[in-house]
Amino acid sequence: MEFVAQARLLGTVRRLIRRNAQSRLTRVIEKTQPVDIAHLLPRLSEHDAKLFLKVLSRDIERAAEVFSNLEEDTAPELLPLMETDSLASIFTQLHSVDAADLLRALPEALADEILKRMMGEEAADVEELLHYDPK
Repeated sequence: MEFVAQARLLGTVRRLIRRNAQSRLTRVIEKTQPVDIAHLLPRLSEHDAKLFLKVLSRDIERAAEVFSNLEEDTAPELLPLMETDSLASIFTQLHSVDAADLLRALPEALADEILKRMMGEEAADVEELLHYDPK
C-alpha cells in the first residue's frame, strides 16, 4: 500500500476508534488486506491498538491472517493488549511455524499461558517447534 493510502487508512481508523464506531471499524478491517493491517497496528497508540485488536479478534480467521503478517518485534508490544483466551483462539488458527515464531517473541509467562489454552494437535505442533533449536 502506498504511503498516502496508508496515512489515509491510519486517519480513518483513528477517527473510527475515537467515535467508538466499531461496526464501521469492522468493515474497514474486512476490506483491508491483512498485511496492511499488520503494518498499521504499530502506528496506533496503545489505547487505539487495544480497541482495534478487540474488534479484530471477533473474526478469528482474519486476526490469524493479520498475525501471520506481524513483524516479530511488534508482537511483544501489541499482543499483551489482548485477552489470553482470544490470543489462544487466534494462535490455534495460525500455521504452527508462525505461532511458534510469535510465541518466542512474547514474554515467557504470556507465551506459556497462550500455549496452555491452545487446544489439540495445533498446540502439540507449536510446542514441538518451540523446543526445536535450529543451531
